[in-house]
Amino acid sequence: MPALIHDRPSITAVLTAAGFDLPRAGKNYITVRDPETEERSRLKGDLFREDWTRENILSERLKDRLARPAVPKPARLHRPRRASWPIGAKL
Repeated sequence: MPALIHDRPSITAVLTAAGFDLPRAGKNYITVRDPETEERSRLKGDLFREDWTRENILSERLKDRLARPAVPKPARLHRPRRASWPIGAKL
């Protein structure tokens, strides 16, 4: 199934298809209005930036991950297993 949201225009298309009005859009936000209640909400963050695309965010995350040095996981200490039979039982 193809992704419905891959950039900002597709976000606005999904919101309008859901019945919301979009009275304002800035560089990093979109204001949505519910036409039934007249209630407004401002959607902010990286996802709502003008230049946001799914490909950009994936490549940014990959670059961040590759830039971080690999940290080895500490060795785990294993606890001794408990006996599954009562102490003093004959085998």
